[in-house]
Amino acid sequence: MKTKILFMAFVILIVGQAMAQHGDKDWKHRKELHKKEIERQREYDKKTAEHRREMWKREREHYRELAKEEREYHKELRKRELEHLRECHACDHGFYHNDGYYYEEEVYYSRRTGAPVSVDAEFMFRNGLVRVRL
Repeated sequence: MKTKILFMAFVILIVGQAMAQHGDKDWKHRKELHKKEIERQREYDKKTAEHRREMWKREREHYRELAKEEREYHKELRKRELEHLRECHACDHGFYHNDGYYYEEEVYYSRRTGAPVSVDAEFMFRNGLVRVRL
């Protein structure tokens, strides 16, 4: 009888100890999974950051090229306009190239005031002054 009780107590102690140790290892497994997930996320973030850096670099380069082409275009345009104005200066109709005025219904108007442009002239003679307003 003593041996049976001792044997039962011994079996209960062994089973109890085995069950108590089993649940204790779960936190280690979760910690390892968490570490692996963090490492995967870190690698993904590195790849994403590298991709974005390359994309931004290509975008900046593209805009630089566009700006360069636009500068060259405007340089050529200014050169052609200057040549045209030089030709117009010879025949004296540079007034038409003035952006401060616009033409509507056979009258020139000022863009700033919106009033019609008037040409005033004074002719000085020996015996007096003549004013002309057009």
